[in-house]
Amino acid sequence: MLIGMNEIFATPQPIAATVSVAGARLRVIASDRTDTAVLAEPIESAEPIGSAEPIKVAFSRGHLTVKATRSGEKITIYVPAGSSLVAYASHSDVQAAGPLGDCELHSASSRVRLDRVDSLQANTAGGEIEVGHVAGRASVRGGGRIVILEI
Repeated sequence: MLIGMNEIFATPQPIAATVSVAGARLRVIASDRTDTAVLAEPIESAEPIGSAEPIKVAFSRGHLTVKATRSGEKITIYVPAGSSLVAYASHSDVQAAGPLGDCELHSASSRVRLDRVDSLQANTAGGEIEVGHVAGRASVRGGGRIVILEI
């Protein structure tokens, strides 16, 4: 029985990451690194990963895909600085730290906090989005609380 999962990929340059989560805690950490790592564990330690629908992780040609449709997962993704992110989040808590490239968000009743992005395209159906700094263009559609501290 798998309690947690770790996947590590050699990525000497920024990647493109697409993440789909529902009822999860997602952390994306961008920093000066030469690999990409995906770590997952249940939010409640008594419930092992693998007991229901598994988290799907794939990496090919510079593109990482992570899909977690079961509630109660804690997922941390470490990527090289400047990596792009496309995130689909439903009833989730999403945090990104460090410098990301282009960022596209699709959220429903989620809380999203991003540190720094090159550009932002966001569609939200409730919840909140907070971004510390957008270096370029920002486009936000939908309802909820939306805060961009610096453009």
